[in-house]
Amino acid sequence: MPELKDVPSNISFPKSEEETLKFWEEIKAFETSLKMSEGKPAFTFYDGPPFATGLPHYGHLLAGTIKDVVTRYAHQTGHYVERRFGWDCHGLPVEYEIDKKLGIKHKEDVLAMGIDKYNAECRSIVMRYSSEWEHTVKRIGRWIDFKNGYKTLNTPYMETICDGKKMSKSLKNYPDPNHIIDGYGADALRLYLINSPVVRAEPLKFKEEGVKELIARVFLPWYNAYRFFVNQVFLAKKEFNLDFKYNPHRDIKGTNVMDRWILASCQSLIKFVKQEMNAYRLYTVVPRLLKLIDELTNWYVRFNRNRLKGENGVEDCEAALNTLFEVLYTLCRTMSPFTPFMTELMYQNLKNVMPEPKDGEDVRSIHFISFPEPNEDYIDSDIERTVSRMQNVIELGRVIREKNTLPLKTPLREFVVVSTDPQYIEDVKSLESYIVQELNIRTLTVTSDEEKYGVKYRIEPDHRVLGQKLKKAYPPIRKALANFTSDDAKNFLNTKSVTINDVVLTDADLNVNRYVDAKEDSHFKSGFDREVIVLLDTELDESLIQEGLAREVINRVQRLRKKALLAQTDEVNYHVKIVEDPNDQIKNVLASQKEFLKNSLKQDIEDLSARSASANVIAEEEQEVNGSKFLLSLSK
Repeated sequence: MPELKDVPSNISFPKSEEETLKFWEEIKAFETSLKMSEGKPAFTFYDGPPFATGLPHYGHLLAGTIKDVVTRYAHQTGHYVERRFGWDCHGLPVEYEIDKKLGIKHKEDVLAMGIDKYNAECRSIVMRYSSEWEHTVKRIGRWIDFKNGYKTLNTPYMETICDGKKMSKSLKNYPDPNHIIDGYGADALRLYLINSPVVRAEPLKFKEEGVKELIARVFLPWYNAYRFFVNQVFLAKKEFNLDFKYNPHRDIKGTNVMDRWILASCQSLIKFVKQEMNAYRLYTVVPRLLKLIDELTNWYVRFNRNRLKGENGVEDCEAALNTLFEVLYTLCRTMSPFTPFMTELMYQNLKNVMPEPKDGEDVRSIHFISFPEPNEDYIDSDIERTVSRMQNVIELGRVIREKNTLPLKTPLREFVVVSTDPQYIEDVKSLESYIVQELNIRTLTVTSDEEKYGVKYRIEPDHRVLGQKLKKAYPPIRKALANFTSDDAKNFLNTKSVTINDVVLTDADLNVNRYVDAKEDSHFKSGFDREVIVLLDTELDESLIQEGLAREVINRVQRLRKKALLAQTDEVNYHVKIVEDPNDQIKNVLASQKEFLKNSLKQDIEDLSARSASANVIAEEEQEVNGSKFLLSLSK
């Protein structure tokens, strides 16, 4: 019976891709996919071939990636897509090389040499770099037939820009594509290129840092979410003896709101991708795919760690695992045309907890699996709106914390959400527990009482646009607008028009923003957008400070566990020895927050003097928290 394999904490994406290439070769993946789609409607893609008189550059890689994405998607959506590579064997690039080699400068030189001999010279170089081309094209993950390649005449020219300059082989003012692939992997380069301005017919300034950023911002969080899923399956086996298997027919109605939200988001994504890919708008697809990865890693997993760890019992744990699996599997299927390597890597492990395939169904590769169809049972626009509003107020709260240097580990007393929209208030209240937990606050107040919290309104005209529109009539209107009171601005929100000097201004001309007229000594700090105002109580008392320090201690324990390469299921003992502790803050925290620390770490933190002399010390390191130092020891 197949089982999930352990997922290492560190990964080299380029090395992983090399292994995937070998796997594809072993199962003849491209050839198999063609055979699987025989008899299906044909999808014809005319491929403008390159010259093989030079090496491939980023323009070629971008063109090849676009072609590969489009044809992979066509295959996944039920088409037979013949893909043959081609070579342009005649034209100016070839003639230029021969003219340079033979010193030919005029038409007469060619005639004197003889056209047949001149053509023979051209033919001798047209396949000069064909092997290098084949290596690079295959390395970026493009599935195409080189054995039956065709040869034709001319090629489209694609210009790529680097630092405002045309990419030049002679100037060598761009990094070698193989250097980028070897350093970051083909998937990262593919995604960078396909999400670049050049896809919208705008100039591309190629930056290696942009590819590197995608690794940190997209690929590693995505990989870590996949790894987290695998680890939680192992934990569920240990804690509940649960042999997890994905259930595609699970009824989600009435289940956890975050489960329903992320699954609804997946359906919206599927519908959007199908719509945009059918119109060949690749540049709109990638941002939406990346948004779902962000929602998975920074919202769903973050908000459901305790459920996935089994803290609400085995049934809720299994439901959360099923949801997380479905999102990962959906991402694999929707992202596979764009990032064929990463999706294959994950799928090869995820398929071990999937139901047995139907008779005759070949599921050896993610690229043999069809593109997903939206599940109508999961679509829920109301819940997507509700969670979007929750995310919005949380983001506003985070910004206030950052501006006031209040880390999330420090709890705060109160967070106030002010809105005049009853539906907004209801949406926020329904997800109160998530807001309280994420912003680490004691009390959430949701209200429509703007007067109590000093909410004011102001008109904000676009002076440049109105000046151009109204010419000389605008200065007195501008003066009148400057005298608008808060009540005037609020009234305009309702009427959506106002007449000044016989000129009618509408909400297309004027914006209304809300703000908080707070006193300078107020400990409530505000944030706002066009829909809502939030206020955060930034005043700290001793109990809040103590809990914040306790969370810092927990963080140091978790860091040392990670450094010691401990699995989540590894049980160890924790001991500390205070080295330097002004005002006894760590000593007091260890005493006053003893239960909180134990509940969070599933283990007491004891004094180092209590550690057994025969204990096996796994890791030991001096830690610092808020100016205090202590030795932290992990042992068995």
